[in-house]
Amino acid sequence: MEVFKDLFQEIKDRIRNPLFSSFAIAWIFFNWRITVAILFYDNEALKRAGYNTLNNLINAKQDNLKMIFYPLLSALFYVFVFPFIRNGITEFLFARKIENENKILEKNKKASVKLERYVDLLKELEDQQKLVGDIYSEQKKELERSSKLQNELNNEKSTNSDLTTSLTKLRKDLGNISAIASTPLVLSGIWICKRLVNGEFSEKQWAITGSDIYEGDERYRIIDFLYNPSTRQIHITLQFEIRSSMNSPHAYLIDYMTLGSYLLDYNENDKSYSNKDDTFTLTKKD
Repeated sequence: MEVFKDLFQEIKDRIRNPLFSSFAIAWIFFNWRITVAILFYDNEALKRAGYNTLNNLINAKQDNLKMIFYPLLSALFYVFVFPFIRNGITEFLFARKIENENKILEKNKKASVKLERYVDLLKELEDQQKLVGDIYSEQKKELERSSKLQNELNNEKSTNSDLTTSLTKLRKDLGNISAIASTPLVLSGIWICKRLVNGEFSEKQWAITGSDIYEGDERYRIIDFLYNPSTRQIHITLQFEIRSSMNSPHAYLIDYMTLGSYLLDYNENDKSYSNKDDTFTLTKKD
């Protein structure tokens, strides 16, 4: 059904095309005998006309000039040339109409001086009405500009008020932020640390005391710690302690390697801190 629908739509569009329809009408005109034979002749009529079949009649009446050239030339003339001729006739008739109207108006002006005076007064009235309209439009524009400036002023005041409020809040937040370099008491205690290591999650128990973190025999250090009490957000930087054995079995060369920096948000539900992608989580152990 969709194929037939598209086919009928394509046929309809082609028929509506001026060039196609003009060509079809011209072709019927120049080849009227073939058209009449197709529509009205039966086999007996064809034989009376001296043709055995409809194909014999079409072949006998075929003429390239009538079949293609004349219809195409007529269609091109109708589509591209005839509109100019029609427009020229219309313009000529319109010009004649204007000319006749001007002649009638000229006769009326000469016949009555009062009519000319009336036309002048009417023009003056129209000019005065136009002047009043221009003044009104200008006043209206001034009012609109004034209203726009007032709205902009109000918006500026509102923006300044918002900026002042934001600045006050920012100052308050900055005042609440405390940097604890030596003893981050917020994290003191036993925590379960879950972090992504080499593509897999590792879960260890951390004992945090001051700036030291103990994971069994391993030790980490907190070298940078920022805490915002209002949002309970933490920024923490950790180092991992590396022990290199020396000649003595009880002597070590201690070095540190930065483990990473994390911005942690507090989750009230499970009393935990975690970063945005949950690759580093600290959960308070009861």
